[in-house]
Amino acid sequence: MQHADVVVIGAGVAGLTAAMIAAGHGARTHVVEQLATGGQIATIEKIRNFPGFPDGIAGYELGPLLLQQAEAAGASVQLDSVSSIAMVDGVYRVICAEDVIAAAEKFLAARGCLSLGQRPVGSSSRARKRLPRTLQPARGLEP
Repeated sequence: MQHADVVVIGAGVAGLTAAMIAAGHGARTHVVEQLATGGQIATIEKIRNFPGFPDGIAGYELGPLLLQQAEAAGASVQLDSVSSIAMVDGVYRVICAEDVIAAAEKFLAARGCLSLGQRPVGSSSRARKRLPRTLQPARGLEP
């Protein structure tokens, strides 16, 4: 069992930014990502409005930079899928497919739009309004 103060589920832009900030403030931070770091932004050919890159940057270049910065701040990253989340003795246990459990006081689900049944970036706003829940909390987990 890995112990962390914060567990971030998802290593896209939001997840890696949250991990960087949490780890930078001294929290033991662990990120769990199912596919690859960077998230959906890795599929974007050129991002023209991202702060710090006046000439733009390719999404596949930005993802590794975000990972590098989160790890430099002290976050650890694991490629695995989350099967359930449960609160046990006042801490969250994030149970992953490979039986790795991270115990945390806090967790953040930054899972991106594709895991919510939405269409990728650039799709219609009507499609983005649908938000079905695909990851259900384990019994006894309070909001």
